[in-house]
Amino acid sequence: MTAPLTRAERLRQQTENEILQAAFETFSEKGYHQTAISDIAQKLGMGHGTFYRYFKNKRDMIERVFEWKMEEITGLLLDENAPDAVDSLQDYIDQVHRIKRRLIDYSRGNLNAIRLLLITSMSVDEDLSKKVYELIRFGGLLCSGYMKNGVDKDIFRPELRCDGTADAIVSMIVMGGLHMLNTQHDEGWIENYADSIVDLIVAGLRK
Repeated sequence: MTAPLTRAERLRQQTENEILQAAFETFSEKGYHQTAISDIAQKLGMGHGTFYRYFKNKRDMIERVFEWKMEEITGLLLDENAPDAVDSLQDYIDQVHRIKRRLIDYSRGNLNAIRLLLITSMSVDEDLSKKVYELIRFGGLLCSGYMKNGVDKDIFRPELRCDGTADAIVSMIVMGGLHMLNTQHDEGWIENYADSIVDLIVAGLRK
């Protein structure tokens, strides 16, 4: 059993989370390259010295914000939405619709997070750009797990090329996220787009 945090540890964690939130908001408002540490410190009413007790520099911060938002998205795919959580075609269809709804709702409420993950991070440096590609690749591996579970449970066609199919599906999801950033006022578009992906998955993969 993990020991409970001490009061000092809880305060440190709270301060760190507050800095991350302020950094995320400032990056979203001004962009990474236009943001200075003083902008983040000013938002919090915090001195620079306090900031550097938690983060090495601005580059360290954007990477931590990236990891935080990535964990939020992967958290949508737990429990009943995990790759091995279904045993029948209808269960799988229900699961796909749940995931679709969670991803759409998250994206609508967190467009700045989608922008940071897919666009802002690509402009920072080569190492963070690689993390964006790793995130997309991780999505492909996770999606492939859904495909392989479907084949193992005799839901999908046995000859299904799981890895390639999963990469194609994730590419469509990423494209939907990018397009959503430019069509955020057209709520019907993303619903129709997501339903089209679901139709392709169900019709194309089932036995």
